[in-house]
Amino acid sequence: MANDLRREAVYLAGLVHDIGKFYQRGDEQPKRVLNRSDVTTFCPVDQYGGYTHKHVLWTAQFLEDHPQLFAQNADVFGSPDAVGRFFRYAVAHHKPDAADIGQRLVQKADHYASGLDRTSSEGLKDEYEEINHERSGKWDDFRKVRMVSIFEPLLGNQLIQHRLPVASVTLDKSFFPKKQFAESATDQYVSLWQAFTQEVAQLPRQSFGSLADSLLYLLEKYTVTVPSSTQHLPDVSLYDHLKSTAALALCLHDYLEERNGLTKLDLTATDQPFLLIGGDLSGIQAYIYDIIGKNAAKNLKGRSFYLQLLVDSIVQRLVDGLGLYRANIVYSSGGGFYLLAPNTQKIHAELAKLRQEISEKLRDEQGLKLYMALDCEPVSQGQVFGKKINEVWTNLSKRLSARKRNRFADFMVKEAGYQHFFEPSEVGGESRGTRDAITGEEFVGGETRFQLDPGEEDSPEVTQTTFNQVRLGKALRQRVEYQVMTKKAVPYWEPTYELGQRSDLHFNPLNLGYCTYFLNEQTLAKLRNKLRGSVDDATILSVNKPEMTDLDLSGNRQTQGFTFYGGNDTPRATTPGDDDEKTAGSVLYFEELAGDVSLKRLGILRMDVDNLGYIFKEGFTDQKRTFSRDQKRTFSRYSALS
Repeated sequence: MANDLRREAVYLAGLVHDIGKFYQRGDEQPKRVLNRSDVTTFCPVDQYGGYTHKHVLWTAQFLEDHPQLFAQNADVFGSPDAVGRFFRYAVAHHKPDAADIGQRLVQKADHYASGLDRTSSEGLKDEYEEINHERSGKWDDFRKVRMVSIFEPLLGNQLIQHRLPVASVTLDKSFFPKKQFAESATDQYVSLWQAFTQEVAQLPRQSFGSLADSLLYLLEKYTVTVPSSTQHLPDVSLYDHLKSTAALALCLHDYLEERNGLTKLDLTATDQPFLLIGGDLSGIQAYIYDIIGKNAAKNLKGRSFYLQLLVDSIVQRLVDGLGLYRANIVYSSGGGFYLLAPNTQKIHAELAKLRQEISEKLRDEQGLKLYMALDCEPVSQGQVFGKKINEVWTNLSKRLSARKRNRFADFMVKEAGYQHFFEPSEVGGESRGTRDAITGEEFVGGETRFQLDPGEEDSPEVTQTTFNQVRLGKALRQRVEYQVMTKKAVPYWEPTYELGQRSDLHFNPLNLGYCTYFLNEQTLAKLRNKLRGSVDDATILSVNKPEMTDLDLSGNRQTQGFTFYGGNDTPRATTPGDDDEKTAGSVLYFEELAGDVSLKRLGILRMDVDNLGYIFKEGFTDQKRTFSRDQKRTFSRYSALS
């Protein structure tokens, strides 16, 4: 098998290797799986002669239950022979063939994700307890266990009172932890598994990338409240464990390929197979609030969300440029992100190029207002098994801080950078028409100017970036239902014109090549006749509906999933107003929200979470204090916390 096909198979095997734990809890007929003939092939034997880790039998059954996706999908895996190898990668991780590097890679990644060396007595605890339950007649006790929220035991809380529902992701209060449940966990596992398998059958099978990324979204929906282990404190979801294992398997594959051509798996405590990449966007507060014009409110919503869109585009550029997948994104929110990558010379070289590219594009679009600090920190095997991952976060934070103190230094070595910093612009002055009407930024000579209110006499003029942010705010206020990201603009959707002024439907921050569309039923009605064209290399997400999207777009290599956006609801008029233009359902202005003319008061609530860095560095104290302070610092827990 070519290395690129083995690489993909190892990654996908990491995503599904423990799906049998979910199947095992939700199976109404477990006896049929327990009687599989391959139990001797894939299940280890303990000191008493009994088979352990029987959940792998359910993993095998799951792959066979969906042959068009996994067991027979030669289109994705390259050949029928490659399909068989993928099957063994996913199922044999507890009893790998010593001569098969792919099987051993998945096993090693599984160990890394949990932070346990499974050859130790502690690592074998799961398998002993599993078989002891079976011998005592309590074989199904694991089907009664609910997850603990990652937050309750985070800083040493010894009293666990709440549990999560065994349910798919929702946005209502039923998803919050509770002390008591009306329905048994066993019944909920059965219902949840049945719903999951129905949606699995609908996954796209056009390409490996679309299948793998869509599967990850589906796993997030259905396994984020399914514990990955029921023998210890169940505060890590199966989703986070599968996601971490897939990312680590991919990184380990690339690291060993560069090191020894994948001929052997020989790692010591001092070897550093992984690289934690961090990005931190600075200048956010000033960027959002330092706007001077009377039309600032028109820009605020779009300006704020534009930053998230900008960071999302940067993260996607890094993922694509470094040859990673969505599971490699550890965290991305609030202007910061972390990626897990292989620690190879190729990655270091490519990361340096991408840092320069992103910095220059950010400078060209935003000037000196924003800066993206981007750096990395290697991760050793000793830090993983020694529960020292917090050291990695601390060191990476120091590197990012150093980058911020020397921001824009890379630009100064180039003549264009010197000109940008020290040579005067071509316009100058404070007269009307020389500056953006909202931000006060000076127009650069030759820069295209956009009317804030096209068609209105004496309309204020703004830069293209400001115009796009205002346009984004308008789009978000229309109750967005779908977010579609493509790697190039969809030609038959573009362009649109508003009173002669071009107004594209998509948004492409920094011109990184990722075009995002925000669509609702009203927009789709206008595009309905155009939807028959091909939309290729697209990620299609339902907004605030945790379900695989029902938006039917023809095309190739499409990923389906969902996303959450907290500002998708806007106060609207319930009855027609005095103004003829104000109809029921129209967005209310601040003056209308403020109420009676004699009061005109409007309260603004702003919230922020402090000390996140402290949580990452000092959290995860063992609740019973039976282990060291570092005992719970595993990749899966950091993924869950993120």
